[in-house]
This record gives sequence, C-alpha cells and structure tokens, in this order.
Amino acid sequence: KIENKQIASFSMEAVINQEFKTITDKNLEGQWTIMYFFPYAFENSSCATLKCLNENMTSNVAVIGVSTDSHYAHLAWIKSFGKDFKIPIASDLSTKVTQSFDILDDGHSKNCAFIISPNKLISYFVEFPLKIDS
Repeated sequence: KIENKQIASFSMEAVINQEFKTITDKNLEGQWTIMYFFPYAFENSSCATLKCLNENMTSNVAVIGVSTDSHYAHLAWIKSFGKDFKIPIASDLSTKVTQSFDILDDGHSKNCAFIISPNKLISYFVEFPLKIDS
C-alpha cells in the first residue's frame, strides 16, 4: 500500500521560472503538493497534462513535474510553452527519486501523479496511460 507512506528525502535540479535551481523534499513541507511524474519531455500526453495543471494552479497546492530527462532538456521544453509556465520541472537523471516512489519503468518514470500531504505523506496515487485509444 502506497498511501500514508512517508516520502524519502530528495534533492533534484529543477527548472523554475526558466532558471536552474535545486528542489528538495523540504520544499514540500507545510503544503499540499502534486508530484506529477512523466517519462519524457516533449511527449504529447505529458505536455497536455502539464499545460492543464499550469492553467489550473492555485495558491493552495504546489505542483512539481518530474522526469528522468536532464534539466537542460526541461529548459528547452519549458521554453516551448512560453513565459507563463510556472510549474517547477525537476530532473531525476539518477532515477533515485523515481525508484523511491517505485515507478521506474525501463529507465524512465511511469506517467503518474502523487498527492503529498503537508507532512510529506503520500495521500493518493494515480497512474495515467501514455496513449488513449480512440
């Protein structure tokens, strides 16, 4: 059971407001957080999900995107969204964070989201398909 599990400590390089910064588990303390893991930058379903999260952000919930791509790839990708993109996108190039959430799949993270409580417990988990058949 993944719910109510304490998240592991982490530190990742991230793109925040088109600048490189370090993001850690301490950034999650005291607030509800959605950690959205996705396998690749520039992948269609990831783009759509992140754009939707960005457009519907509130000050009550933090959102962090995470993939195993480099922060350089993330910067190029974020620039394609435009200047209004505010979600921090973190690079888990080592895959340590992805492994700690048990979502590593063939070297990349699965397409999923975790809702993290203010005391850093996993409250909810959902996995999304990469492609939706019509």
